[in-house]
This record gives sequence, C-alpha cells and structure tokens, in this order.
Amino acid sequence: MFDFSPEEFFPFISANRDHIIQTFPVTVRSCESLEKTKEYFEEARKKDNLGECKYFVITKKGKDEILGFFVIKEISAKINRGELAYFIDRNYNGQGIISKISREIIKYGFEELGLNKIIICTSSENIASQRIAIKNNFKREGVLRKEFLNYFGVLENVNYFGLLKSDYLKDER
Repeated sequence: MFDFSPEEFFPFISANRDHIIQTFPVTVRSCESLEKTKEYFEEARKKDNLGECKYFVITKKGKDEILGFFVIKEISAKINRGELAYFIDRNYNGQGIISKISREIIKYGFEELGLNKIIICTSSENIASQRIAIKNNFKREGVLRKEFLNYFGVLENVNYFGLLKSDYLKDER
C-alpha cells in the first residue's frame, strides 16, 4: 500500500465511493477528504509496523493506476489468524482480478505471515465476495446475525468463511 501516496489513494476511493460504501464503511469514512486520507495512511502504517494488518494496492501493469485494494486485517499472533478484505475499482469489476490476486494474498498470508487460518467476513448482501471465498476453497462456517454496521447505520448479517492452512496446502497439491 505504501508504494502509493494518500494523494493517489484519495481519488481512487472517491471514484469508487458509491461502489464500496456498503461494504467498506470505515475506509470510505476515513478517506472523505485528502486530510483524512493522510491520517488513514498514518494509522495504516502504524498497524502494519505492529504486524496487525498488511495492506496491498493492486495496480495496472506498467501504469500508476490503482485497480484494487486488499488488506489482511485483525491479524492475531496469538492464534495465527487474519481476515482478508478486498475491493476492485468499479470499472474492473467482474473481470476475475479479485479472484486471481486473492490467491496470491492468501499464499502470502500462509507462507510469509505464518497464519494458520484466514477468514473472510462478508455481508449477506455481498454475493460477489461470497463467490470469491468459495472459489478459493473457504468453508462457510456460519452466519453472524446483525454483526456488521454498514455505512448507513444498518446492522447486517455476516457470512463467515474460513480457510485453514492445512486445507490450503492440501488444495495446492
């Protein structure tokens, strides 16, 4: 993420605000202005340095155009678990980019961060994200009722998916 500046990230979020407002309320709120985006970056750097999160910005090959955003957040060293979250620029939605890159991020989580489990928590409304979890062999572990507060203050159900490192390694063979 830190290959890009807040000055480059802010327009990306602004252009995709309506596309991600339901599913990334914290990011949208944190990047409502360039000044807030700078504060968001500073906080992200701190979390990254502490090993609590790892941020990734996906770019178009050969260009400085941001295509997508990934984060492994809520990293717990105690139980070696992290949560994967992602979104793609609305102009590139449905092109398989998230599916492809998520595999690389998952590999990074298991092989580089030493995670034992990666989870994806997605609003019941976000069918596309659920498809990404299933394509990557995550198992649906349950529904957390009224667990996610969206941008508009509405509590939504969350589908909880998990992938264990042992299952990932088995699938890689």
